[in-house]
Amino acid sequence: MKQKSIPVNMEHPLQRFEFSNAAFIIDRLEQQPLIKQLADEANLGITQFYKLFKEITGLTPKVYIEHLRIEQACKRLIETDDSITTIAHDLGFVTSQHFATVFRRIKGRTPTVWRKERQ
Repeated sequence: MKQKSIPVNMEHPLQRFEFSNAAFIIDRLEQQPLIKQLADEANLGITQFYKLFKEITGLTPKVYIEHLRIEQACKRLIETDDSITTIAHDLGFVTSQHFATVFRRIKGRTPTVWRKERQ
């Protein structure tokens, strides 16, 4: 999904947060509860963070984070021989089944099929 660009208005509460490069989020993909950490980092309450995040990106934080997790998984599927279960757990998915479900919803195929298509 395409992200909206962050407005140039430096007074926007999330402007300080600078989540557009996703580095803060990517460094914490395996941690739970991630949303509270992100809201705290932005010095916002969870409700206000959700509202502003969706306003800026067009996605909820959960969906945005799922997409980041799947993009990181794709990199690992191409660059390593790590098992799908290992990748799933490293990226904060409780089970490899849940990971496969999210992966399929976003990429249109299972992680196993996706990996084989790129070998």
